[in-house]
This record gives sequence, structure tokens and C-alpha cells, in this order.
Amino acid sequence: MRTKEKVFNQEETYRKCDIIFHPVFKDHGTIIQIDLIQDKQQKLVVDFEKVGQKKLLAGYKA
Repeated sequence: MRTKEKVFNQEETYRKCDIIFHPVFKDHGTIIQIDLIQDKQQKLVVDFEKVGQKKLLAGYKA
């Protein structure tokens, strides 16, 4: 894992330019866009090294 990298967790909130590791994709990516849905819920656009851009939801409590 890289310095300051976070393992993606759907229950956390993120900031633009955060670097994450997604365990399902087994890939590292940088958050390039964040749209707020409601409260602290976020729709993230992440640019991954291997799988390209993906949209993820975050800030959801299970």
C-alpha cells in the first residue's frame, strides 16, 4: 500500500485527490470528482490505474 492511501470503505467520506485502493478491483485510483447526493453521501469518480474511471458511492452507513 502507498503512503496516505486509504482502502475504499463505502461508509467513509472522501475528498478530491484522495488516493484509494479498491479491494474488489485490486487497483489504486485517485478521486477526480465528487458530487454530494444528500447529507454526507457522495458519488465519486475515481481514475484507477488498471481499470480506468469508475463511479462509486460513499458515505453510506450500513
